[in-house]
Amino acid sequence: MDLSNIGHFIELSQVGQMMNRNLWLHSDPVSTGKDPDVKKEVEQMESYFKNASKSANIGIKIADRSMPLPPASFQRFLRSKKLTKKIPGIVLADHEKQFNNKYYNSRYDNVDNIGVRFEILNKTHFSSRKNESEEFATLASIVATVAYKLATGGEEPPTKLEVSPEQIAQLIYCLLISASCPVFREILPISKSSNPLPRKPYSRYVSVAQLTNPITDILYSILGYYTGTLTEYKAETCPEKRFDLPSSAFSTFGIKGPVVNKTGICVNASVHKTAAVSPAFEIKDYHSTEFSTWAESMWNADFGVRMFLVPGPTMEYATLGCGILVLLLSFVVVHIIYKRSELIFTPSIGYENHEDDIQQIVN
Repeated sequence: MDLSNIGHFIELSQVGQMMNRNLWLHSDPVSTGKDPDVKKEVEQMESYFKNASKSANIGIKIADRSMPLPPASFQRFLRSKKLTKKIPGIVLADHEKQFNNKYYNSRYDNVDNIGVRFEILNKTHFSSRKNESEEFATLASIVATVAYKLATGGEEPPTKLEVSPEQIAQLIYCLLISASCPVFREILPISKSSNPLPRKPYSRYVSVAQLTNPITDILYSILGYYTGTLTEYKAETCPEKRFDLPSSAFSTFGIKGPVVNKTGICVNASVHKTAAVSPAFEIKDYHSTEFSTWAESMWNADFGVRMFLVPGPTMEYATLGCGILVLLLSFVVVHIIYKRSELIFTPSIGYENHEDDIQQIVN
């Protein structure tokens, strides 16, 4: 599979902070402006989204076509020099011109700051107080319907594509509140099914290749669990094959499964993990202007920070001006004192010729 096999591109950007239940469709103004065929296909994608959202509680709006795309992976595909024709694509976001989530991609992008609130119904079910799960379920149904129509040349799905809001609420709870939740316990590997899970969310920080990131393995297993073929687990028919591309088309692994399942579940799915390495490091071109060449700094155990308070420009100018003024005043004062020294400083009175008088006074 290469770039020529991609017919359409749908990217979900930030969708967690919908304002008045509205989403925006962003398209590339360069490719749509230069290629009428691409523009026609993008407009068709937009009409599919509009039609799919008519019966939903989410509004779909078209972003200003003259604006460039927001930060998105789609930009990397459009930049490829191997493309003979630009890919028609849509970036779906909860904003038009600026981010709604001011904490996006920072350590403060957590459940407290983004406003997600949950109430625990029982040990295995949770409910979102602001109905985020219902919004995400509706969005997933819209995207699935549009993808089906694009793949079939415009045909409507034979049945309505629906997503369970309860299941989405479970996943949000596991990712943002506590990793010790039913879904994460179900996808534990057979060999680690007895290991306790933390009662806090896994860190979403993804480090360099030397470290294993638990959240990566979790999402890998979740995708396989929901999109793969599930059968009863048997060690002889379910070998552990978690392949990276392009080793194999399918990955196979065993998981614990629901509590009612005693033997476990064998998952066979087309999910894979790929190394997030810039091509610049693979082709050894560290001065590349096409691919990124940044790397994460190594943090030593004695890592520390020294902070220096620097005044603002106004304070610096004021300090310099006061210093110059004091210097000039000092020159003026010294000059005046020097000129009037005879009047200011009275000469001392000599007593060397009045020793007798002084003796008489003493007596």
